[in-house]
Amino acid sequence: QLIAPTSVDDFFSNMWQREPQVFLHGHSNKNDQSWKRPLPQQNWADCCDMLAFAWGSVPFRPPDGCDLLIFKGQQLTHSYDIKGPCAALLDGASCVVNHAEYIWAPFTKLCLELRNRLAHVYVNSYITPPGYQAVRPHADDRDVFIVQLCGCKCWRVWGTPPVQFPYTDEQVGKNGLEIPSDVLKAKPLIECVLRPGDVLYMPRGFVHE
Repeated sequence: QLIAPTSVDDFFSNMWQREPQVFLHGHSNKNDQSWKRPLPQQNWADCCDMLAFAWGSVPFRPPDGCDLLIFKGQQLTHSYDIKGPCAALLDGASCVVNHAEYIWAPFTKLCLELRNRLAHVYVNSYITPPGYQAVRPHADDRDVFIVQLCGCKCWRVWGTPPVQFPYTDEQVGKNGLEIPSDVLKAKPLIECVLRPGDVLYMPRGFVHE
């Protein structure tokens, strides 16, 4: 369901760790608006509840490894540690929950299901206000499935990774490792707007924003 209408065999044979791909939810089919992804569609109340759990504003603390990070101006900030994530969002900051599967049951269920085929799966959840961007362009040291659950977001993915299959210390755009200028000058391989139910797959190493 995560990559429908593409089959699992087709995905692993032709796309896995080879090329980015967008899996549309089928917005053009007006006769079939049913939700088909393995995650339930989320709303603003769900986002606020998850952020409250991650911030620790409920009677229990989030488990170790589940971290709430806030980015303002594409930089990590601690200015909202006291005021909290909702104040940050109203101020144009982005909220990121690392290992959100520790505190949000739908994410837990998805990770357990995907681990039947993928060795290591976890969820980082991003909530960004309209017109803002959480972080600068970068590449990751892992394959990523981006599932749009609420609202919409514009994505760009550039072709030809600067580092093929990078390790953690080889992620361009992070920790002072610059992205080669010719990468961002090139036309993006993918430039799209994800809407609820759409999925963007990116193999490790591909620069994106």
